[in-house]
Amino acid sequence: MSQHYKDFFYKLKAAIDTSDDNVDSDISPPYPAIVTTQILECFEGQHEILSHDTDYSGVKRIAELLWAFSKSSEEMNKGIVCQSLTKNGIVSEIQNLLTTVENKLSQRDFRELSQTCSDVLNGESFNDIDFNAILNKLMTMGRNTM
Repeated sequence: MSQHYKDFFYKLKAAIDTSDDNVDSDISPPYPAIVTTQILECFEGQHEILSHDTDYSGVKRIAELLWAFSKSSEEMNKGIVCQSLTKNGIVSEIQNLLTTVENKLSQRDFRELSQTCSDVLNGESFNDIDFNAILNKLMTMGRNTM
């Protein structure tokens, strides 16, 4: 482990353990750190390191498919035939991807995504704003690897 990381975590511990406002003024991680149990040894008590699957490409693909499905529906409602997009293929791919991403999301996020899929597949619009909202949510989760 790098000495920079050790120093950072010892300073962080000191900032937590004291009420001195000056202690935390020079604390900033030297660069992104992968926190290991060895790093956490300087803290008292037991600390669990959660492992997160960071491949959310399936969620991004679902958003793309929902957008395509919605646009395809809009065009068909205008009487324009979309040859490159088959709705059945999109629905099937969305269903397969939902199964794939289910264990990568919290239950709440998965329910929300499933409901969005259901709404769009039942005729609700899914526009650029909706697409961006899903991508923004992934980015704010801090675990996006698009």
